[in-house]
Amino acid sequence: MQKSGFALTVCALLASLAGPAGAAQPSSDERFSRDHTLYGRGDWVGAPQATSMKAGERLLVFQEGQAPAGITVTRIGPTSRTAEAKYAWELQGNTAPSYLARLARPAVDDIPAAILAVRRLPASSSVMGGEPFALTATELRVHVQKLPPKGRTGQPLIYGLRYGRNPGSRVVDLFVGYPTYAPKSKTDIKAIRFKRYSFADGRLAGFDEFRRVSGLEERVDTPGPELTTRNWFDLGTKTVGFIRLKDSQTWYRLTIDEGFEGINYRAAALGADEAPAYEGYHYTPH
Repeated sequence: MQKSGFALTVCALLASLAGPAGAAQPSSDERFSRDHTLYGRGDWVGAPQATSMKAGERLLVFQEGQAPAGITVTRIGPTSRTAEAKYAWELQGNTAPSYLARLARPAVDDIPAAILAVRRLPASSSVMGGEPFALTATELRVHVQKLPPKGRTGQPLIYGLRYGRNPGSRVVDLFVGYPTYAPKSKTDIKAIRFKRYSFADGRLAGFDEFRRVSGLEERVDTPGPELTTRNWFDLGTKTVGFIRLKDSQTWYRLTIDEGFEGINYRAAALGADEAPAYEGYHYTPH
């Protein structure tokens, strides 16, 4: 499924994305405000009317399956005057942004891909993205041993993904699931409950709980998954990257969830039992 990966300790790239020298740096909460974290599709991102962004600024862009990339803004304009963006944004939607920023990147997909962009990250930040590596059997055993005792009971299904190449700067997702199998099958799953344990730099940061049922719709007007021992962990909400800010041990997970009704964008601290740092939603008319 996932075979390659990407990790970047930000040096020259983020230096090119930082704000003007001497400018005050936003706090973590401000960093994920709507003036610093922008959602989009294809080669456009939305921006609030009061944005300070200008043509020539570079954004760090995240997309499923691709390494984070520094992309230049070529121009900015009111949504009502940006007719060529109509296809990318389906602007008859009632959540269209006030302004749009055009990015210097090709929009080659028939259906423009959903993207998240972040402005002015400090050069001392770290980011990760791209396709993760599937954990080896040895890596799975190592991380299972780091779980609390209650997380290692019975004979669960186990799967793991690793983001990043550097042992000192990586995130691991370990999925531990307890299935109910379909009648007379050892591979087809009727229902499953599981936890996704997240490890940041080798330490357990927290976990999320899930319950899935074969054939049960997980998004509006989208057929439910047919779960098996090969795909039970493959969630509709896709992780597109991680960010660790300056002088912080906290990694933030960036996710995009595309459905028939709309697209949800999110940034949340690993292990934080609180509201996400950022949420965006784009309604897609149909």
